[in-house]
Amino acid sequence: MKDEDFEILAEWTIRKLRDIDTMDREKILRWVLYSLGVKDLGIDIYIYLQKKRRATTTEIAEKFNISPTTARRYLEQLHALGLVDYIE
Repeated sequence: MKDEDFEILAEWTIRKLRDIDTMDREKILRWVLYSLGVKDLGIDIYIYLQKKRRATTTEIAEKFNISPTTARRYLEQLHALGLVDYIE
């Protein structure tokens, strides 16, 4: 088969990334988390947990002035991505 036997449906290209050397660690982390589909509050919760090392759902809810259910939803997303673990 020749190339003309196929119709091009889509093409992809690499997106130029910012110069990592000039970015601080938190900006890189925020960009990576956003790229994984984590939104603003989820990113803030992850960074909070990273600094604190562990926290309860209630502590997170109080810190970010959200309900425990909302906090749990963000934590479950982070857990599904393999970024946080439950400690029993």
